[in-house]
Amino acid sequence: MRKTEKPEQGFDPRGGIPPAPNGFTPGAADYNDDDDDDDERSEADTLPKSGAFTRMFGVFYAPIKLFDNIRVHGGAAGPLTLIAVLSAVFAVLSYWYLPIVMREQYAAMTEVFGRELVDYIRAYSGDGNGPAQIITSGLGMLGGVALGALISSTVGIVVLKVMKSEIGFGKLFALFAAIASVDVLGQVLSVGMSVLTYSTTNAFSPAVFLSGSDAPGYHFLNSISLFMLFGMILTFLGTRALSGLPRKKAALAGLIVVLITYGTTIFLASQASDPIAAYEQVYRIIQMTQ
Repeated sequence: MRKTEKPEQGFDPRGGIPPAPNGFTPGAADYNDDDDDDDERSEADTLPKSGAFTRMFGVFYAPIKLFDNIRVHGGAAGPLTLIAVLSAVFAVLSYWYLPIVMREQYAAMTEVFGRELVDYIRAYSGDGNGPAQIITSGLGMLGGVALGALISSTVGIVVLKVMKSEIGFGKLFALFAAIASVDVLGQVLSVGMSVLTYSTTNAFSPAVFLSGSDAPGYHFLNSISLFMLFGMILTFLGTRALSGLPRKKAALAGLIVVLITYGTTIFLASQASDPIAAYEQVYRIIQMTQ
C-alpha cells in the first residue's frame, strides 16, 4: 500500500500564495484604504463652486446650498454685483422718492425750527431730487450696505473666534454681503411702493396696520420689515452653517450675531424714523452749544 506523504508546511493544495505562519498574509499590512483616491478628495473637489447666477440670487431661493458653497469656496463678488445693480435702481427711484421724504422732513423741521428757517433751507436744497442728490443716494446705498456687511462680519468673526471657530473673515463677509442683498431688495421695493402711495411708510412693515404715525410703537414697527425678518433668519442659518462648530454651539453663535447686528440696526432705525424727535434733539444740542 502506497504511503501518502504529508504536505509540507506552507503548501496550499488549492494553489496561490502559501499562507504564512500564524495566519499572516503577505502584503495585507501594506494596504491602507486611506490611500484610496476617493478618500483623498477634499470638500472643495466634491462641492463645485456655484455658478454666477446662484452666487447672485441663491440667497433668495436656495440659501442653505449657497451657504455651504460659501463655507467651502467663499466669494463675495456675486452678491456685491447684485447690490450695485439694486443701488442703481434705488438711485433712479430716488428722483420721485426724495421729494416725498423732503416734504415730510420740511414739515417736521417747521414744527421745531419755524417756517422762516425752513423756507431758507428749502430755497437752497430744493425738493431733494437734483442730479447730485440722486447720485449720492445711490452711492450712499452701495457704500452703506458694504459698510454694514463689514461691521456684521467683524461682529461675526469676534463671536465665532471666541467660540473657537476656524472660519475666515473673507467667507463671513461673503455671507453677510449675500444677506445684505435681501435688505437692499426690500428697500428698493419699499421705495417703489412709497412712490406709488406718496408716503414714506414702509409698505412691508407691521406699521401699515396702525392708524398713523401718532400711534404708539409706529416708529419702532416702521423700522422693521418682512425682508429684515428674513435677513435675521438667514443670518442665524448662515452663521451656524459657516461656523464649523457643534450644533448647539453653532446655534448659540448665530443667535448672538443676530441679536447684536439686528438689535443695533432696529434701535438706530427707530430713532431716525421719527423726524420730529430727531430735530428736537438737534435743536437741544444747538441750544447747549450757544
